Amino acid sequence: MNEPLDPYFHWLDIPATEQPPHHYRLLGISLFESDPQVINSAADQRLARLRELQLGDHAETAARLMNDVSAAKLCLLGADSKAAYDAALREGMQASPMAPMSPPPPVAPSPTAADQQFPPLVARRAAVASADSPASRPARRSRLSNNTILLWSISFFTLVAGLVILAQRFSRRAEPLFPADAVELSTDNKDGKQELVGQRVIVPPNFVLQQENGDLPLPIARAEVRGEPLTADGVLEWEREPDRVRWQFLISKPGFFSVEVTYAADQHAAGNTAQISVADRKFEFHVRDTGGWESYATDSVKTVLIRRGGQYELVIRPGEVQSTTLMRLKSVYLRRVPAGGT
Repeated sequence: MNEPLDPYFHWLDIPATEQPPHHYRLLGISLFESDPQVINSAADQRLARLRELQLGDHAETAARLMNDVSAAKLCLLGADSKAAYDAALREGMQASPMAPMSPPPPVAPSPTAADQQFPPLVARRAAVASADSPASRPARRSRLSNNTILLWSISFFTLVAGLVILAQRFSRRAEPLFPADAVELSTDNKDGKQELVGQRVIVPPNFVLQQENGDLPLPIARAEVRGEPLTADGVLEWEREPDRVRWQFLISKPGFFSVEVTYAADQHAAGNTAQISVADRKFEFHVRDTGGWESYATDSVKTVLIRRGGQYELVIRPGEVQSTTLMRLKSVYLRRVPAGGT
């Protein structure tokens, strides 16, 4: 039988005895850590780990933990919110220290001759042994009750602090409720089964997102060559190398898309070919003479169907190159075709 998933323990190494975790334990940093770089780096590492799990079988759980980590990061990076949170945490710990933060009781030594010479040591050993006596059990129950109250108090304060921070952000209109790279997948697709419909997905920063109208522009500035981003000034002078250009993107509004390529070529490059692959479809693109290297044209190459929301990539590879330069590539555009369009 499979062990039930404990996301705190299995994903973040937080045992059950330390759950629910406070912000510092959630990020895996020292208690009351004050270095913003340490806080920011720890939160980013947690988010990167959870982002890998978000498109798996426990996407909702991963997304919920990512929002918790983001809230903890915002709270601890804000001077006022961190001071208020630390004050409440210290007050709760002084009132009733949590068991995970208390040192373990000393282990009673076996009786020796030294016990007869040092009565205080014997008294300490007897005191430790008496901790397990029936008379001590009500006190332990009382400590457990205090710890439970403390955990509820910290959780309530965390919720209130989070609501205050969100209210401030809404009033300033400076930042959104969710992280800037979080998008909710649309439910308007009727062309096929969707695995991520209605879910809020946090996308890596190197991914391109769809526009509100469903179109997806893929400029050269967002392309990668063998995993490295291009640094060309908006245009790729594509000779026989590189052997591929790739864009990674997220589809939140599935449907039909017209693949359009904007490029320039002269009569010597006319007849060159390139292979384009997107959403498990592969097709050939034929370069034509656009009137010279400074005269750009846009060709509609193919219409493809992307049936479900998720992460995809578009890759262009050189095909048959008859001249020194394949083409001068400016951008690729996935234009969403409206329902009933051609």
